[in-house]
Amino acid sequence: MRRALAQELGRVREVAVAWRIGLGAILAGLVGFGLIKGRSDVGQAAPQRAACCCSQRSSPADSAP
Repeated sequence: MRRALAQELGRVREVAVAWRIGLGAILAGLVGFGLIKGRSDVGQAAPQRAACCCSQRSSPADSAP
């Protein structure tokens, strides 16, 4: 029983290390993208997306004759 628990603990630690490395890589990628592209490029992407979503909705005023 103790041996099985010890092996399980080893597997859990390996998975935790893999997650730590993966999340670190994602964070480094996002920071790198932010430094290379700059703040203005990221800021311009959000309003275009919002305008696209809002323009697809119809309002009651649009359907009035």
